[in-house]
Amino acid sequence: QNFQTYYTTGRIDAAVTKKLRLYGSWLYQLQRLTGENLPFQDSSNGLFNISSAVAPSGFSHALGYTAPNSTTNVGADYNITSRLILTGRFGYYFENYHDFGFPEVGTLTNFTANGLGATDAVGNPLPPDYQKPGGFFNISNSPNFTNHNASKASQVDVNLAWYKSGWKGTHNFKFGYQLNHLSNAISQHYNVPRVDFYVGKGSAYTSQGQVGADNCAPFVALYGVCQGRYGYISVYDFGSSGNVTSNNHSFFFQDSWSIAKGLTINAGLRIEKEGLPAENQPTGAISTPINFGWGDKIAPRIGVAWDPFRNGKMKIFGGYGQFYDQMKLNLAISSFGGQFWQQCYYALDTPNIASIAPVFGTDHRYCVGPDSSSQANFGGATPAGLTFLENQNFRTFPTTCSTCTKTEEGVAPGLKPYKQHEFTLGVDYQLTRTLAFEARYDRRRLDHVIEDSSIFNPKIGETFVIVNPGEGVDRTFSGFYNFLAGLSPTDPLASTCTPTSTPSCPNILPPERNYDGIEFRLTKASTNHWSGMFSYTYSRLYGNYTGLTSSDQADGGGGRNAPNNGRAFDEPFFSWGANGKSSSGLLPTDRPNTFKGYAYYDLGWMRHFSTQVGIFQVFYQGSPLTSYLDAGFSFPTGFNVPNAGGGFPVDVVGRGKWVNVSQDLATGAITVGAPFTKRTPWYNQTDFNLTQNYKITETKALGFSATIANVLNQRAMTQVNGNITSGFNSNFIAPGGLTLNKGVPFYTAVLNPYDFVAGLNSSPSNTIPGGTGPGPVTVNSGYNQPNRYQAGRTIRLGVRFTF
Repeated sequence: QNFQTYYTTGRIDAAVTKKLRLYGSWLYQLQRLTGENLPFQDSSNGLFNISSAVAPSGFSHALGYTAPNSTTNVGADYNITSRLILTGRFGYYFENYHDFGFPEVGTLTNFTANGLGATDAVGNPLPPDYQKPGGFFNISNSPNFTNHNASKASQVDVNLAWYKSGWKGTHNFKFGYQLNHLSNAISQHYNVPRVDFYVGKGSAYTSQGQVGADNCAPFVALYGVCQGRYGYISVYDFGSSGNVTSNNHSFFFQDSWSIAKGLTINAGLRIEKEGLPAENQPTGAISTPINFGWGDKIAPRIGVAWDPFRNGKMKIFGGYGQFYDQMKLNLAISSFGGQFWQQCYYALDTPNIASIAPVFGTDHRYCVGPDSSSQANFGGATPAGLTFLENQNFRTFPTTCSTCTKTEEGVAPGLKPYKQHEFTLGVDYQLTRTLAFEARYDRRRLDHVIEDSSIFNPKIGETFVIVNPGEGVDRTFSGFYNFLAGLSPTDPLASTCTPTSTPSCPNILPPERNYDGIEFRLTKASTNHWSGMFSYTYSRLYGNYTGLTSSDQADGGGGRNAPNNGRAFDEPFFSWGANGKSSSGLLPTDRPNTFKGYAYYDLGWMRHFSTQVGIFQVFYQGSPLTSYLDAGFSFPTGFNVPNAGGGFPVDVVGRGKWVNVSQDLATGAITVGAPFTKRTPWYNQTDFNLTQNYKITETKALGFSATIANVLNQRAMTQVNGNITSGFNSNFIAPGGLTLNKGVPFYTAVLNPYDFVAGLNSSPSNTIPGGTGPGPVTVNSGYNQPNRYQAGRTIRLGVRFTF
């Protein structure tokens, strides 16, 4: 695997007149990766490595991506008078990521079930083409193969600064306007059509609607479950496409007021107007479903600094501010018409795997259509030996809610912008001429969050709506349920489940991400050839929401970049524990104790030589681990969900809490220990920098530099698999014996106390066909096993000539 990164930069500054100064800068960066798909490492205990069954071309070094980007900035400063300055700035950014090397002809055959040694539905060995291990694929592939992902951003800033003295001190007034223009054009899908194979006796399909139930009936009568002789297949169509543009405007005013006696007050106000478009909407649809006017994003800020001794040695400071997020375009495409995830299911009765070859349409789709009876595109008739079962659209937009349309998710009435507020307090003190001390306290709280959310309705499925979780129509369970289904409270089908009903449905929990931290810092100025800094921070990060970039391991494995439509609030019960209370707790990036420091040493010698040595050191306390499992339903790995989570995760004992789990290999019985706080080991990293310069003349110098990150090559474990239930097949608990498709009764069970250990030992997902009843889930063999590590040593060498 090879990374290549190129940088080119240039800048020019000009004093046109005594009053006018101009500048321009340009930065071009290009990153190219070859060898994108690497095989799995061998098992440390001799288990079969699936990569050995894949053709070497599946891991070709020619697979990769290219991501060129450029940034241009220009600016002007004009002194209208000695006290009045006009400033203008313009910036432009462009990036176009695209993949290369992947085949675009053929069919991806992906085995999600193990066919080695398996039998068909009547007990005979499977045909040779289906004797493949689980995880096998036949061709190099990418679920996010990108023809283009072009992002553009431009920004205009115009500021007017006015310096005024005599009004009880000195004022620095500043007025400004800002325009942000964002656009994104994307075409992303599988490089070839994907077909998932669920082969062997017992590989049963579960229908999700009447079409599926009707088409499954003959196979259930024949085999007892919905499958063909050899199992079933899923024609899996997933991707994103579209083109969106947004314009965002803002004005601000601030005054830095220096009062006599060492006191300065800096106060300001920012207002914004923002609109988030929908991707490629047809005539009559809602083109800007999220639109915040000038009165929706009003952000005051104030800061105070005081020098009590008026000698420049001490500063006491504090501040308060409200901050709004500018929405990213991910939501505009993925939730408003541009993302697709559709699967066409077929019973498998043909031994001829080569005949199963879906083809792309002109829109790069191959399982498409308006309803559950729509079949896949095979470029002609359905291949012999395939019987259509059902089409499931996981990005469909039911029109039952009052703001829903056929082409986009609904938006809750009265949606408020994403907002948080922050308070700081601190003191700086100059201990000596070269040594300074600072103590600082930060407190940050969320006010409103924007996310998509739903409640499963057996008659409709999941209708996702963009909401402020826990607010407005999403505040009460019944209110949100009835809004999604388009029901009035008096309708016989309406939910009346409230916090006071029996059984009860508590109010939907609002987002919580609370940060409190205090930092102590010592800084030494450069004297006697050396300088340095040391700091210690004690903090706490607590809540039920990790932020716009999710660090929840259950959400796509952690680190999922899906701002405003992650998994956190897709279902109300994701925020509840098995004790019937909020699962809020320590968040995955909480590290209470952190130590940081650096030191630089500069030495000039032999007149022309200078050497600079730097060392950086961090010690971070480990992050908390959370045990979770699926409740009510789950997606196995074949649904393109990583084994980190099956899609319906519940932190059963609360965030930041862990339980030890064991399973009897003979009986399958599961035992669970008491919850406790468990963290990863301390994170320790040392970075080193060396710069050697040689002065050739007064205007020319030659330099060499070496930067070594993690110079000791420490490999601390940074994450542990927290999913109790195996994700290779459907494994989930059913609180009260109920599954997600039971609707409101399921929610009353999962939002109230339940015995999750009993649920692990009696799961409907593990009912054996023809058996006596539910059995124990399969405990994840990766549970409590490390799956993330500290990045290894990296070395960057550089040679520089300055003239």
